[in-house]
Amino acid sequence: MTRPFKQFSLLVVLLFAFTCQLFANKDSLLRELKKSHSDKDLYTLNFELGWEYAFSNPDSAYYYAKRGLLISKRMNDPSVFAQIYNLLGVSCQLGKNYKDAISFYRESLANAQKTNNTKAILTAYGNIGALYTEIDDQAKALEYAFLSLNLAKQTNDSLKIANNSNNISLIYSNKKELDKALGYGLASLKIYTALNDENGLCNNYGNLGNIYLGLNQLDKAKESYENCHQIALKVNLTFEIAKSANELGALHKIRKEFEKSLAYYQTAEKYAKDSEDQEVLKDTYSGLYQLFYEKNDFKNAKLYMGKYFEAFEEYNKSAHAAEVSKNELAYEFKSKSEQDSIKNAEKEKVTKAQLVANKAQIEKDRLLKIGLTVLSILLVLFGYFMYNRFKLIKNQNSIIEQKNKETEIQKNEIENKNKEILDSINYAKRIQQGLLENKRQLNGCFPENFIYFNPKDIVSGDFYWTTLTKNSKDEDIFYLACCDSTGHGVPGAFMSLLNMALFSESINEKNLAEPNVVFNHIRARLIELIGADGQQDGFDGTLIAFNLSSKKITYASANNGGVLVKGNHSIDELQYDKMPVGRGIIEKGFSLFELDYQKGDTLYLFTDGYADQFGGPSGKKFKYKKLLETILTANDLTLTKQAAFFDETFESWRGKLEQIDDVQVIGVRL
Repeated sequence: MTRPFKQFSLLVVLLFAFTCQLFANKDSLLRELKKSHSDKDLYTLNFELGWEYAFSNPDSAYYYAKRGLLISKRMNDPSVFAQIYNLLGVSCQLGKNYKDAISFYRESLANAQKTNNTKAILTAYGNIGALYTEIDDQAKALEYAFLSLNLAKQTNDSLKIANNSNNISLIYSNKKELDKALGYGLASLKIYTALNDENGLCNNYGNLGNIYLGLNQLDKAKESYENCHQIALKVNLTFEIAKSANELGALHKIRKEFEKSLAYYQTAEKYAKDSEDQEVLKDTYSGLYQLFYEKNDFKNAKLYMGKYFEAFEEYNKSAHAAEVSKNELAYEFKSKSEQDSIKNAEKEKVTKAQLVANKAQIEKDRLLKIGLTVLSILLVLFGYFMYNRFKLIKNQNSIIEQKNKETEIQKNEIENKNKEILDSINYAKRIQQGLLENKRQLNGCFPENFIYFNPKDIVSGDFYWTTLTKNSKDEDIFYLACCDSTGHGVPGAFMSLLNMALFSESINEKNLAEPNVVFNHIRARLIELIGADGQQDGFDGTLIAFNLSSKKITYASANNGGVLVKGNHSIDELQYDKMPVGRGIIEKGFSLFELDYQKGDTLYLFTDGYADQFGGPSGKKFKYKKLLETILTANDLTLTKQAAFFDETFESWRGKLEQIDDVQVIGVRL
């Protein structure tokens, strides 16, 4: 639910608004443009039209900004160069043309510095920072954002201070430094409130909602999104209406408030369609698919799954063009640095070569006189020999050149095939990630948790799955599964998708309540579907059921349990049945176990990939005993830091050795 960087505040929208505004709106501007005007009025009309179109049609904004630039040069008025170059930069940035955007912003900065226009300088700094954020250079983004903020403080410009503080909050949020992000976000909220700036408040509340969501403060996140949504409706900010409606739809879905959730998602769909925003639309359809799936309305779930993939394809087209522009800009920065280094090195090299050449020329002239006599005698004989040799080499080169061409063609064909395969697998990864249940339900039931998910290949056979449903007594039951499907990579991913579907069938459709009964049903279905020829495909794993009313936890485990770390740092290992969920040597009924725990205990579920990894000084397995020691050490940390700790420990142990299996560790504070 991270907000896209298209919402990064563009200070110029507010900085230059007061310089013109001679006409009421877009229609009146266009009417005035058809009349005869002085260059000054023509410049003003084109400049204002550029801003009118900037956020709805960047191409049109660029057209009017370009006309404004030509008129300003004809006027030869340096005082407007900074603002028109700035408008050109904004239109290019909003149109995802980052390479031209940075050029125009730098022109704006240079002209602002020439005329000592402090407000234009701080605006250029702010927008250059925004651009660095979009190409994922967070260090540069912060540098320019703070430059802009300091100038805003020097000029005591409250609105610019608020805008820059909001931008800095966004950067820290992107860097996952949420405490810093919250500090700057609340600071900008205070100023926007004092100024009664509804556009700023709307943007700020949306970003605060994301920060609170990242901090698992769901009530504050909901309050912030609702404030954002109400203001967006009031001032007709289409993107914020759709985005905040999506966030509120997701939050109400977690709480099983399906009617409220549906209403918000339908609002998001309407406004996303009107603005043709495929990124927001695909998120809306994903939410509607999950909503109808949880309501067991599979007809509508299928409908919105199809719409999701259509919107996803459309979004990919535009996202690809933006990514190309980002890569071009990053390459240009790198290339310029390398060219400067090469140029200096070549200059020094030429100077040294000239000194050596001067000394060598004197010696060369002396030897040449001696050698000419000998050479003239040998030339005729050698010339005949070389002619024959040349013919032979020419024939050989022709053969080699033909072979090289054939090899190059074959190489290109292989590379293209490999790229097609890799693209297909990456696409499969996105589908698999879309089908994996997100963490919202887990956060709602167990606010303190982490999931360390590290596939061996692009797609994974390990998976986790959650759902929240009601039992026959109308009590809320939360289910959490941590499983390892047969195989890894593409075959493992296919098995994980099948296994997730069978979990949903068992609990959401068949209303099977007890974890051991669920395992028995899935095993029967796996044997029925893919085990007819004796195949032993299935999964190992654990399914826990947490009764939210009685707080009772029951579970079933196949070939792999988990551990419970008590408050006194003792470890209880979970019981499990020594057989897989699938065809195996033993096919008796699975056992139902009850977890004896106290509030504050921590439950860890994991697959075998972590313990089986080779590494360390001797290239040996990590082993189960060392995994238990690692869990005890991690338990002293907060849950939010444990995923990073497990990752660092795993990568340090693995070193340069290949990862041998998918890895998954889940921790929840009970």
